Amino acid sequence: ISYIIASPPAVIVVILLMMPPSPMIFREIGGRRSCHTFVIFIPLLLPLGLIVGLVEWFFILPRFDVEYEYSFVNGEIDIDVIYSKEKRKHLESIDVDTFECVAVYGSHELDRFQHDFAVVDYSALDPERKPYVCVQAKERRLIYLQLEDKELKDAIKNRIPRKFFDY
Repeated sequence: ISYIIASPPAVIVVILLMMPPSPMIFREIGGRRSCHTFVIFIPLLLPLGLIVGLVEWFFILPRFDVEYEYSFVNGEIDIDVIYSKEKRKHLESIDVDTFECVAVYGSHELDRFQHDFAVVDYSALDPERKPYVCVQAKERRLIYLQLEDKELKDAIKNRIPRKFFDY
């Protein structure tokens, strides 16, 4: 009993015991009302809540601050993801020569590639800036990239000039 009174969930237990009887809180055992299930399980919720909170703090919340970094070397785009400006992970290397078309999102050049393609989004999802869509027809993928660097755009355009569209 001293543990129940000293623990933080004790306030909840006291409030539950002071509430008027209801079928959800109390149950009949041998003709008397009992609330022993709450007395047993409420103190167990605090450590469980702390564990869930710590898991969320260290593993889930850092995944919300996401940046992508693109490197163009020898005709390949290397894509890395950076979580919380601390952890870097290499995602993929893509050969630019496999692109059927590279155009700004919403361009009419992409109209023929709208159906039955898997979408892989490596953009920052910024609504103010439209990503470029790279089409890999053989793999049936649409790859979204946020190409803001002029040098990177020019390098891709020089590599595949007839497949790159700025409009």
